[in-house]
Amino acid sequence: MARLMTVCHYLFTMLFQTSTTRARVLLAFLFIVVPCGTRAQTFDFKHNHPQTMSLDGQWRFHLGDDPDGKLGWADPMFDDSQWTLLRSDRTWTEQGYGDDNGFGWYRFKVLLSETQKPLAICIPRIHSSYQIFADGKLVGQFGGIPPHGAYSTDNDHVISIMPSSPHFGRALSIAIRVWHAGWFDRVGGPQGAATIGELDALKTLKAQNDWGRFWTSSSGDALMLMNLVAAFIGFFLFWMRPGDREYLWFGIYELLTGIEHLWSDWPKFYPTAWTTHWFLNACLAAASWPFFLLFVFRILNGRRNWHFWTAMAAAPATVLVSLAVVVHLLRYNVWPVAWIACLVPYFV
Repeated sequence: MARLMTVCHYLFTMLFQTSTTRARVLLAFLFIVVPCGTRAQTFDFKHNHPQTMSLDGQWRFHLGDDPDGKLGWADPMFDDSQWTLLRSDRTWTEQGYGDDNGFGWYRFKVLLSETQKPLAICIPRIHSSYQIFADGKLVGQFGGIPPHGAYSTDNDHVISIMPSSPHFGRALSIAIRVWHAGWFDRVGGPQGAATIGELDALKTLKAQNDWGRFWTSSSGDALMLMNLVAAFIGFFLFWMRPGDREYLWFGIYELLTGIEHLWSDWPKFYPTAWTTHWFLNACLAAASWPFFLLFVFRILNGRRNWHFWTAMAAAPATVLVSLAVVVHLLRYNVWPVAWIACLVPYFV
């Protein structure tokens, strides 16, 4: 391999140093024809032997599912040499594949040492649900696979891939069967590079990443606390002056907004059924808007005419549009346009 890479480097150098057009064409032809060796889907954990290792190379990929229905594509002896090579840290949608419902398979190998601690794989996030096979054996699953398909999400999901000791000292074949809910999500496959390593080290890595996400979300968390404090003040003032309903509307609006911020952070730290989370988030936002409108009209002594009631109807309209996405009557990529159209009377 080293000699082959040296030859490729020499040809590449000569290609740009040679002056004649004929020589450049010949060298370019040789550079294309001579294979420079792409050991794309094999990761060496045997000789490097770190505690963790990123799997950010290239994986073999095939869109669709095993045609015989027996999960033969998870078999370590299966010949995947004709499969496409895709980057493992980017979705397949970004790399030229569609976003429709369906399955996609990834395959790669990991060289293990003879004295290896129990291993695990850490998946940053895969759209939408997936199963992981080690040497043809199912070792983990996240989310729902058809006929009970469900779009779930989790960051840094750790799955043990060492069911027994005979795997030590040889190549371990890993296959990942992904089900993509294209009706809801516009991208399929990994959202970042996976990591393989010792189980305890990966658990520590997940804890560190959780802290990183916590501090990244700190601005939103501070805003959530401000919303909750404002809600408490509003309820306290209403308790002191029951006749001033604007304090009540203001308190409810701030409380719902604070809960919405809290609920938005939930999937960053806990496995979540994403469709349910997204729909409840839309409901919380829609529920807060009428109370803000009531607060403004109370302060300004506004008239509750047809314009007021049209604006009030905008909130439940957004909920109905979101529900249409959940029951597959509307695609998610159409939802933002319909959602904004429903809110036009409210903001006007």
